[in-house]
Amino acid sequence: MPANLEQAVWIDWCAPVPKEPAGSRVYFGHETCEYLLPAADAISDWARSARDRGIALTLVTPFLTNPGLDRIRRLVDCLSAIDGALEVVCSDWGLLDVLAREHVVTPVLGRLLAARPADPRLMRMFAAGRERMLTHLDGTVCRLKYRPPGADLARHYRGCWLDRPELRSWFLSRGVRRAEIDNTGQGIELAGLPGWSYSLHAPEVLVAAMRRCPGPGEDFSAPAECPSSRCGAPAVTWTAPAFPAPLRRRQNALYYDWPGLPENLEALPIDRIVRRGAVC
Repeated sequence: MPANLEQAVWIDWCAPVPKEPAGSRVYFGHETCEYLLPAADAISDWARSARDRGIALTLVTPFLTNPGLDRIRRLVDCLSAIDGALEVVCSDWGLLDVLAREHVVTPVLGRLLAARPADPRLMRMFAAGRERMLTHLDGTVCRLKYRPPGADLARHYRGCWLDRPELRSWFLSRGVRRAEIDNTGQGIELAGLPGWSYSLHAPEVLVAAMRRCPGPGEDFSAPAECPSSRCGAPAVTWTAPAFPAPLRRRQNALYYDWPGLPENLEALPIDRIVRRGAVC
């Protein structure tokens, strides 16, 4: 692992700041549900405690309703008064636009906006030598032989739509210098650009977000019961024969784990690793 990588960790904003956090920066907030974000009056003392100990702060925010956008702006105003170097990871284009225009905090493109291909089945495309038997529609049993994806297709699945100089130059002109990405199983290919960098989330890969949490028994036809405060329900494992990795549903999002870091990490414009601790 490159020696100059910044180490960051997701932590539970509801708990005291750890005496020895696993990194020099902490991520807090919530990435997929606006109801699970801290209120400004509940987080101010926590944020001061972290700042006074020299810990850098990154607030993570989800996609938002109009009331949620107003609430986030109050939260950002509170936290930026405590920490002038506050980062805000945005999963909502409206919030990103507001923060980019106000120039008060450092806006960051979140994983939901960077939107790299994250389906765990993609890693099978890169599993050299893999063959399997299948039955054709006419009943014929066939052996499906492996054929590696072409260079353009491989680059598409391993890349990111942000990886274009004109796009990143535009974001840089708006004060956006960083994007959050996942450590996906199919690998990563990214080009460098001066002033632009990525944060790599490992080992957890965000696959999809839902409008709400399912009901009892993972039933989406059950009435919605969105919490008005922190949701402490344990994660639930989802499995399917077509998926090479089990999925984990935590609140209204699905994840899988890919623990190995990219073999080409030193060649990538990644300067921060974000690992998940105990979080809301």
